[in-house]
Amino acid sequence: MEGFIHDGGAGHEGEPYPGAGSLHAGGIHAGDVHGGFDVAHTHADLAGEQALGSISAANEIGNPNEYEHYWFFQEHNGYCVPSSITQVIEAQSGHAMHGYDTVVQEAHNLGIPVGADGMTLPQAKEILSHFDVPSHIETPASPQQAITDLANYLHEGRSVILSVNASPIWYGSDTYDNPGGQADHALVVTAINTQTGVVTLSDPGSPTGNEEQVPLSVFMDAWSASHDQMLVSDHAAGTEDGQVWSATEHVAGTVDNGLEKAGFVILPIALGVTLWNAAKKG
Repeated sequence: MEGFIHDGGAGHEGEPYPGAGSLHAGGIHAGDVHGGFDVAHTHADLAGEQALGSISAANEIGNPNEYEHYWFFQEHNGYCVPSSITQVIEAQSGHAMHGYDTVVQEAHNLGIPVGADGMTLPQAKEILSHFDVPSHIETPASPQQAITDLANYLHEGRSVILSVNASPIWYGSDTYDNPGGQADHALVVTAINTQTGVVTLSDPGSPTGNEEQVPLSVFMDAWSASHDQMLVSDHAAGTEDGQVWSATEHVAGTVDNGLEKAGFVILPIALGVTLWNAAKKG
């Protein structure tokens, strides 16, 4: 399902935190509140964890610190997708953009509305392509396949935006501020720790979303709301940085949003413990 992701409700995000919205006919829009982790395992959670038992990986798959200097709080409902796109462009180019102004400008140029109604992942894909970041959307056939594919993409250094239900992440409940339990938020996933069973997110919808960490079971629960949909860059971050930054400067035009060079690093990954064991430890 290609629904709109639009951060709704009234809370801290302008304030989105306590008011994560629902999936409307248009896009994904997130609220902004980080919740507890005491969430019961669903069948999807357990299936995903069991699938990870077959993956031999390092303690950390991906780089939990990759977006440390790129993360920012979106502040307004409906801007989780532009914020996530911006973070991906930053990681792909190695430059900080200090906000989503350039991405929002390009969305307007493409005739893509930006606002409280949110955006779809296909629209996000279209915008990324104009920054020379080719990507594709996947909806895996099962939670097992989804978490396996995600782990492989993180291992390869790809940039991944997910469509999720924010309530389990922020409130510890599928329906706390989202009665239907639909996907209502977009964020970037950066790493999975196989020893602790913790997933690291770069979450623009939460004031504490920089290197936000949640248990694997909570993550799987939140992600299942979109049937494990993800937008994946075709290139590893940093491999086409000059090209991406050139396109970004071209799109930015006369917009003065303080673009500057920032550090970029992808940590090496050694293969080791299984994610299934890590999930059980968590």
